[in-house]
Amino acid sequence: MVGKQRQLCALNSEKPKFHRRRHVATPSIVRRITSYINQENPPTVSLMAARCQISVGTTFRTIRDIIDARCRQKKSVHRLCPAIIEKRRSRAWRMYRRLSNENRNKKIEQNDLHPVTVMVWAGVSSHGKTQVYFIEHGATIANKYYIEHIIEPLIEYDIPRLFSDDMQKKRMLHQDSVPGNVTKYTISNMKEHNINVIIPLDSLPNNGSVRT
Repeated sequence: MVGKQRQLCALNSEKPKFHRRRHVATPSIVRRITSYINQENPPTVSLMAARCQISVGTTFRTIRDIIDARCRQKKSVHRLCPAIIEKRRSRAWRMYRRLSNENRNKKIEQNDLHPVTVMVWAGVSSHGKTQVYFIEHGATIANKYYIEHIIEPLIEYDIPRLFSDDMQKKRMLHQDSVPGNVTKYTISNMKEHNINVIIPLDSLPNNGSVRT
């Protein structure tokens, strides 16, 4: 009795094992799956498994190992039937004729592509602000570009608008120290137009070096 009890305890402690017969991909199932995947818009693996009455794993192994194909994840898209396509075409033509009316000619226009980032130049003074100058996309701001596209329009339009004739003789421009702004050619060109340039120092003194 003691030996039988030990055997029963050992059997009760073990986890039950269930043996299930693995699905076999028969030639007919392989032909059906091959016909499915050769379609223009093939069904999903789960749908093929349901139609063939086999598991999803068997369907996947049949496609991968026997048919030697590769499963890919289908992107969720909006499928258009012929009726919806025809309806959209008719609506688009009516919308085009409505927008092409004489009173709405400005509604149809071409939008130019703009860069992701935009670089601008602007100035501020005690008499007001200058206009904003947009830098062309991909342009290198060298001394020639800086003078032609920023300094010359600034002298021609902004300075006469902001300052009177007496104040124009005391021009002073405070700018940063980028390479295109501090070259000898740029500084000499500004001096020809009686503009005094103030360039910030490269490094400020530390608090410990300042004596009172």
